[in-house]
Amino acid sequence: MSTTSARSTTARGDAAREAILDAAFLRFAGYGLRRTSMEDIAREARVSRASIYFHFGSKDQVFRAIAERLHEQNLEAMHAAADADAPLEDRIRGALEARLVRFVEITHSSPHGDELLDEHHRVCGDIAAASHEASVRLLRRLVREGTASGELDPAAVGLSEAAAAAVLLDCAEAAKSGDAVTPRSFRRRLEQIVRTLVAGMRPAR
Repeated sequence: MSTTSARSTTARGDAAREAILDAAFLRFAGYGLRRTSMEDIAREARVSRASIYFHFGSKDQVFRAIAERLHEQNLEAMHAAADADAPLEDRIRGALEARLVRFVEITHSSPHGDELLDEHHRVCGDIAAASHEASVRLLRRLVREGTASGELDPAAVGLSEAAAAAVLLDCAEAAKSGDAVTPRSFRRRLEQIVRTLVAGMRPAR
């Protein structure tokens, strides 16, 4: 097989895999993970069940792949927000929103949001933990930049840069909890949280 043919085959395989994940996401959001079968995913994707099994060995593997893709997309958006030409507070808020708002949108829009969240913890705990650590590292970089520029002084409130980053993420995570949380209310809470925490770390004048 030529290099061109191999690349074409790989591209088709990647496209098929992405289409399966898109279809599976729709099924999981509409019916929940437990009530969705591999046959349901194949029907939604308009492919054979054998095609599903060619890419994924089980329904949990499909779910993990969706979660992994989502976390990767969120981290890319976090980096874009952190690198934006904007004030530090806006960059911190933007990074946290990029990290979390998609999860709020999913749980709010799906009637099976609680189940999907539970299954995410069960099936994708390692993926979520790695993404969490990467998010803290990025936030720590922003805190470090703020400290270097004189905009922040986390040590004044007894926090290291790492601890300050963890507090920012922990508080943002807490803001997305609760049955009444919507994407809009989450964004409003997040803005208030970041404003309060950043103000608390401002150097004394």
